[in-house]
Amino acid sequence: MKEEEFKDFYQKYVDMVYRLTFTYFKGNKSKMEDVTQDVFLKVLEKEINFESNDHAKYWLIKTTTNMCKNSVNHWWNKNINIENVNEPYIFDKNHDVLDAVLSLPDKERITIYLYYYEGYSAKEISNILNKNENTIFGYLHQGRNILKERLGEDL
Repeated sequence: MKEEEFKDFYQKYVDMVYRLTFTYFKGNKSKMEDVTQDVFLKVLEKEINFESNDHAKYWLIKTTTNMCKNSVNHWWNKNINIENVNEPYIFDKNHDVLDAVLSLPDKERITIYLYYYEGYSAKEISNILNKNENTIFGYLHQGRNILKERLGEDL
């Protein structure tokens, strides 16, 4: 990828990748920035030529998700609890809803995020996560039920 192409690519997708890291690191800005940078460095290192915008989005989501999981499971994080870092939230959203979404189990949290925040359909999410479409509907259903329980029926 040429420098200008990469700049355009970066500008187009950096916000999406950054928001996805937020679902893992819950506002820990330094961790979010590190993983976001690592994802785009990987694009440069591997010299990936994406077939389409959808292919680029799927690859970025899958890579970001994997890098976030690796970072969360890294030995260093067993010594330092990243959830206790006092950094402010970076998004002006309803904190009750956002906190509830971020507290969901991994499967439901990522599925709810991709569906409601990124606007992917269940079929697209099933392709991204390599899961059966009915499994995705199950995660959405479970996630919504947990959110309704925590936030009330008005969700």
